[in-house]
Amino acid sequence: MVEHGSDPEVAVSEPQRPLQILLLADDAHAANSVVDHIEAFRSHSRHRWFVVNPMRHPVCATLSFERFDAIAIHYSIAVIWDSFLPKAIRRKIERFNGLKLQFIQDEYRKVRAFSERMAELGIELLFTLVRPDLVERAYDHPGLRCVRKVSVLPGYVPEKLHDVDVPPIRDRKLDIAYRSRRLPYWYGELGQEKVRIAEQTLARAAASGLVVDISVREEDRVYGEGWIRFLSSARSVLGTEGGASIWDFDGSVQREVDAWVKGHPDATFVEVSERILAAHEGNLPYNTMSPRLFEAAALRTPMVMFPGWYNGVVEPHRHYIPVEKDFSNWDEVVRRLRDDAFLQDLADRTHKELVESGRYSKQAFIALVDHVVDEEAIAHGMRPEATTRIRIRARSAYLTSATRAGLQVERVLALLWRVARRPFQIGRTALRILRDPDRSLRAVVIDRLRSIYLRNPHLPRLYRTIRSLGREGR
Repeated sequence: MVEHGSDPEVAVSEPQRPLQILLLADDAHAANSVVDHIEAFRSHSRHRWFVVNPMRHPVCATLSFERFDAIAIHYSIAVIWDSFLPKAIRRKIERFNGLKLQFIQDEYRKVRAFSERMAELGIELLFTLVRPDLVERAYDHPGLRCVRKVSVLPGYVPEKLHDVDVPPIRDRKLDIAYRSRRLPYWYGELGQEKVRIAEQTLARAAASGLVVDISVREEDRVYGEGWIRFLSSARSVLGTEGGASIWDFDGSVQREVDAWVKGHPDATFVEVSERILAAHEGNLPYNTMSPRLFEAAALRTPMVMFPGWYNGVVEPHRHYIPVEKDFSNWDEVVRRLRDDAFLQDLADRTHKELVESGRYSKQAFIALVDHVVDEEAIAHGMRPEATTRIRIRARSAYLTSATRAGLQVERVLALLWRVARRPFQIGRTALRILRDPDRSLRAVVIDRLRSIYLRNPHLPRLYRTIRSLGREGR
């Protein structure tokens, strides 16, 4: 099931008590946007989030997970590597009998390895950056077909930048600021745009009389308060879409490129693209906005960016100055950069619509997370039955029509795979499939569940599910 944001037609009363949620996250990360993202859960959620860093805190291995109602894994923790999520902790997550959430970013690499690990952990709710219309193609692992998927943004407006006192455009001496890094060739064409916009701007800046501070060298990157000062000192900042234009399902593209570059260290991107990448380019678009977009908006720094989707957050000419990827409109960009009134108007409008509106605030993001978690918590029985009412609008993914027999079979097979691999839990999706009006389908699944229960008689919840379904089927 795929969603994009909240659904106003779905009304679910929230659980009567705040949930206790364990968030496994790297809260010592160097990037401000990552730390701010983690802190938002503790600051704005109606639930109680307890942040533990499995990379740095040995107590995580001995912590009793059963004291929590849910476990969430932040995108700063790469679940496929033991250095991020040790094996002992993974085993505890697998055995955990509550709701399991995963927030994920940079999803274009080792997709099948991440999918397999999420299936093993029993993830039931995935917050992803993949567009809703592509998410099932992106995550085609059979163990993830019944996972609820919600598309979100990679970042939101940093609260500490809401009321920062910044100089007006006319007092800023630096025309263009930019910091980025060179990305591996296997990111595809999109990954090279970060370098291309820097190199092409540098090649033209001096002749255009512009004062710029642009670098893609790792040693020149700026963090923390230094980044805020740097960004607010410029009349504009360069930008491109983030992500990758190649979806590397099994890591084979990365391995092939790395092997070729190792043997040919002077190979250019064009050479590698012609030899290896062309066959994979655009196999699944993964272009998204960067959290830096909101930082620039909050600091009233106009943006000069390649045209792109940017998750629909910004529009060219209204929120940013578009520079064509072939730089054919460079002269027009320069004229705009010399116009104080135009730049100030652009900066003020962008600040008003992106920052002041609250539409992209951390509160709005957490409100969405809380809404979805509340729905899942109710489905898990985390509320008094007598006092909670649920109204759910039927959607295509609920399998309520017997005419979608092919889709029903696929989802039931996925359900049985999940239950057999992880019989500790029957989640919301399982219950909806099993309560399908197709009695013959329900009977087959009930028989399968009974056989699982006979091997696991210590699972009273599974027994209650089978009994209730049996009564409904009469």
